[in-house]
Amino acid sequence: MSDALPAARSLFHFTRKLRVPIGLLILTLIYFWPQLMEGRVLYWGDIGLYFAPMSEFLRVNLRVGRLPLWNPLILCGTPYVGNPQTWPL
Repeated sequence: MSDALPAARSLFHFTRKLRVPIGLLILTLIYFWPQLMEGRVLYWGDIGLYFAPMSEFLRVNLRVGRLPLWNPLILCGTPYVGNPQTWPL
C-alpha cells in the first residue's frame, strides 16, 4: 500500500509539470486549426499574388512543352525567362 502512494504523487507531479506545455499546445492547435485542417494558408501578399501565379504559368507552359520567354499576362507583357524572381531555368 505504501508503494502506491509515492507512485501516485510522482504521477501527480509529472502531470502538474505538463499542464503549461499541454495548455500551450492546445491553444496553438486552436489558433492554427484553419491552416491544419481546412487547407487555408498563412501567407498573403507577394507569395499569393505574384509568385504562385508565376509558378502556375511556368507549370502550365512546361506541361505543354514550352519554355516561356515572355509572360503576356502581366500588363502588356514582361520577360519571363530573364526575370530572376521566376527562376524558370
